[in-house]
Amino acid sequence: MGNPRFRFPFNRLPGWAPLRDGPFATGVAGDLGVLRIAALGEDSYLAACREAFRPGMTARGLRMAVRARLQQSLMEAIDDLKARGARRLLVDLTGNGGGTEWVTEVVALMTDQTLVRPAGRLVDPACDRSAIWRGEPVCPVLAPAGEPLRLTGNGHWVGPLFILVDHETGSASEDFVAWLQQNRVALVLGARTAGAGCGYVNGGGRIRLQAGSLDVMAPNCARFLNDGTNEIEGITPDVEIAMDGANRAVALAAALSAASARPVPPLTSTPAA
Repeated sequence: MGNPRFRFPFNRLPGWAPLRDGPFATGVAGDLGVLRIAALGEDSYLAACREAFRPGMTARGLRMAVRARLQQSLMEAIDDLKARGARRLLVDLTGNGGGTEWVTEVVALMTDQTLVRPAGRLVDPACDRSAIWRGEPVCPVLAPAGEPLRLTGNGHWVGPLFILVDHETGSASEDFVAWLQQNRVALVLGARTAGAGCGYVNGGGRIRLQAGSLDVMAPNCARFLNDGTNEIEGITPDVEIAMDGANRAVALAAALSAASARPVPPLTSTPAA
């Protein structure tokens, strides 16, 4: 898994006080609570897996038990931050390379709203695309867009929300960012994300290369933002910060101060069908 400890220098924020370690490190700086999520896959937390394991469990049963344990840990971490006076929450996703569909349950903790975003599109061409090698028109590689996805939050956190990202924030963590940014629930700070996109659904697509007798595994889906941008291009933060700069903590503090002084802009575009 990613490093559960803070890698961003939050200790340089005025009034910084670390709180929890464990799977989800937390800290406060004034009324700002910081929650680190280093991975969004329940298969990345060995200690939680050991705690949840019971003899006779199926693989899926163990996965769901670990997920429930982690979800409870996240709620406790948020409650602890609120008890320590946090009125704003920053979720630190730096270095978070992704995870599983557990991400939607984590997103639901961060809002009491119903969120909408375009559904991922699987690779499923409706024709034989081999004519593309002859320069002839072929059908799209992606299946037609389906109905937008909807996700109802449970409101465990309902205050101002910020997300910190960098070039290593990818895959499921980009899904987390997109759900909350596209619905104007959170303000995203940092650097453009990795651009891992939707990735490998059910193991991805397998391509047989006849000439070399090789099997190549390839991504088999794509996710799009409200404006039609493919997530493979990465997600642009609302406020860019040089995440490798010596003064990045100062820049973050300034961005948070400026953001708190203005309202979150209204949603100006609707999800693509």
